Amino acid sequence: HVWEGGDEDAKVIFSALAETGIDYIHVNAPPAPVPVFDAGKSLAQLAKEYSGLSIIGCGGLNDPAVAEDVLAAGQMDCVAYIQVQSFGH
Repeated sequence: HVWEGGDEDAKVIFSALAETGIDYIHVNAPPAPVPVFDAGKSLAQLAKEYSGLSIIGCGGLNDPAVAEDVLAAGQMDCVAYIQVQSFGH
């Protein structure tokens, strides 16, 4: 999501979420590994940095190599993936 306040809004939002006592944040920002705002970091990275929580990321991670890269880099802790199936409708 692109907030008007960019990185500063991300800091406020993710810090506030962490204070609620939740265990993780699921970030859906296609494509997930792409930097947002002027921070040079993905939304998942900002969520992890500002919340200190476990991060589940999805969006643009359908290539296993990309998913492995973001996990290895510590940008997120878990990758979610869905494959849309067409049933002829």
